[in-house]
Amino acid sequence: MTPPLNKKLPSILAGSATQINPRIKYNDFGLYQVSLQVTQNTTGCVSSITSNFTVNGAIPKANFKVLKDTALCTNEDVRIENLSTVDFGDIGKLIIFWDVQNNLNDTTQDEFPYVGKVYKHRYTGYAYPNKMDYKIKMFASSGATCTDDTTLAISLVPPPNLPIVTSPKNYLCLYDSLRLSSSTSGGVPPFNAVWTTTNNNAKMFDSVIHGLIVGTTGVSLELTDLKKCVYPFPYIFSIPVFTIPTATIAAVDTVICNGDSVVLTGQGANTYKWYRNDTLFYTNQLGNVTVGLPGLYRVVVNDGFCNSLTSNNLTISLLNIPRYTFSTKSDACINVPVEIITSAKEQSKIHFKWMFGDGSIANLANPVSHKYMSAGIYKINLQVSNDWCPKYFYQITGSPINVIAPLYGKNYTLYLYPNLDTLFVSKFDKRYTSYKWSPSTFLSDPTIPRPVFNGNKSILYTLTRTDTVSTCNIYD
Repeated sequence: MTPPLNKKLPSILAGSATQINPRIKYNDFGLYQVSLQVTQNTTGCVSSITSNFTVNGAIPKANFKVLKDTALCTNEDVRIENLSTVDFGDIGKLIIFWDVQNNLNDTTQDEFPYVGKVYKHRYTGYAYPNKMDYKIKMFASSGATCTDDTTLAISLVPPPNLPIVTSPKNYLCLYDSLRLSSSTSGGVPPFNAVWTTTNNNAKMFDSVIHGLIVGTTGVSLELTDLKKCVYPFPYIFSIPVFTIPTATIAAVDTVICNGDSVVLTGQGANTYKWYRNDTLFYTNQLGNVTVGLPGLYRVVVNDGFCNSLTSNNLTISLLNIPRYTFSTKSDACINVPVEIITSAKEQSKIHFKWMFGDGSIANLANPVSHKYMSAGIYKINLQVSNDWCPKYFYQITGSPINVIAPLYGKNYTLYLYPNLDTLFVSKFDKRYTSYKWSPSTFLSDPTIPRPVFNGNKSILYTLTRTDTVSTCNIYD
């Protein structure tokens, strides 16, 4: 008999080594090699055989623990850790009965166990609520007859029933979003839900699904219960992603002239929501709307399923074109400014064109006055135009202006006695009724036709006679 290295020799009683069935006491565990030699008494022929066998202790102790025993999820393996020992040596064999009360065939056998080895088993035949509890029994043996067993009871965590997913609509619009909701029964609530999509046609943000690409997308749901058991429900829901209509807005006229209304035209679908300065003011199905207020206009259309994105911006402006007037004198003199009295004022987008009848033109709102250099009858015309509203172009024609040339004066020489009152006699011409003598020295009144002169030296006088209608002057 050959013992393992560093092992104690067995105790062999005297004479036992030559017996047919000897009794040997082994004092240490290990793998031993035993040789048997048989000799024939009459012939002396010899035959031998050598065999290996393992020696373990005689007092095994079956023991194990259930890992994660507070949450044994039905969709996960139940895992147990072997803790079985023997008084010396190793456990030679383990038999695990996973359902010792109901199914003795549901077993795991291991002829090479060791402490800390983990065994796992999936309970597929559970049924809530009647079949959720099981008893696990472990047999540990260190030889043919040296055995021990232990039993532990476990309870599986009941799973939730298949969730029902609902959404406000059975379709999703491109670039739009919907909030999904789920309801389930059973299990250990409350549940934490994690939503995911099965492709890139949509994306989940919490329970809100956003449409990204036209097509159909699947939705998967993962529920985690109070015990931290995780239950995936792949492709539990599907929803199509619809394309959206394209909205446009236009107008023939984009300026409201003097309070007139303009017509906005929309295109893209059959329901129109009209916005002014981002505020909804009208909804219709006609595709056009009449407006009378300036602002920033946009439209959103709906094709019966989806809203479009907001259309392009359309700015509607307001332009008020006043009706201006002007007036002048009916008579004027050559080279004397004719005063123009007008209500016209400079205004953005409004243009003025004064035509004075003599070929002269002015583009100011108020030219103030104009000089005519030749006699005649003239009419002033004012054209008022604007950048946006040709309907309100107009022209005003003034009253005729009679422009005349002044009469020419003459020089006279008078000889008078000094220091003696002498009455001047002036010339008279029709309409020249305003008089002014210059200087006024030695004259009784320089503003009358016939003043009295009383002086002691010679002097040169100029008499200005004025036509009070045309303002023409005569200088004598």
